Amino acid sequence: RPVGSLLTPLLSLNALASGRYTWARPIEDSAVNIPIDGDKSWTPKNYSGGEHGVVPMQQALANSYNLSTVRLANEFGLAAFSNKLRQFGVSSDIPAYPSIYLGAVNMSPMEVLSVYGNFATGGFKYPPRSIRTVVDAKGRLLDRYGLNVQQTIDPAAAYILNYGLQQVMRSGTGRSAYNSLPETLNLAG
Repeated sequence: RPVGSLLTPLLSLNALASGRYTWARPIEDSAVNIPIDGDKSWTPKNYSGGEHGVVPMQQALANSYNLSTVRLANEFGLAAFSNKLRQFGVSSDIPAYPSIYLGAVNMSPMEVLSVYGNFATGGFKYPPRSIRTVVDAKGRLLDRYGLNVQQTIDPAAAYILNYGLQQVMRSGTGRSAYNSLPETLNLAG
């Protein structure tokens, strides 16, 4: 099923890893028109229908502003976005349309887990496994399934990205989670 804004952190990661962006860097959240297939174009909208002017990149991520997200993504291009998805373990078809920036791509829950696992581990890709070892009734090892761990994100960029994802939960679209969870938890989302 389409994953929506779950892929937005990848766009932020590309920007942060480039060295040209910080969470404080202003991004314009205003109407944007992206040409596609010659005479056609795509004009995304914010969920609220309005525009937010110039906002810090952190605010754009925390509040899931589509217009600033598309502007940021368009700077790095479809290939960079698709390559990052592949690097993080996505094997589904990735259409070559800018609407994928806003999550118009079908992914399985396991693929989303694979992507977010890179963030949660500080920049390492661990293949999702439900069985790591098999033992007999006496606890003797019968089989072990090793992990092929790969570094996918520079640890500094992963740390900065995770800070931004924590702000999504503290002040952005995920803030209602703290209505039922303790404030002491440092959630990222």
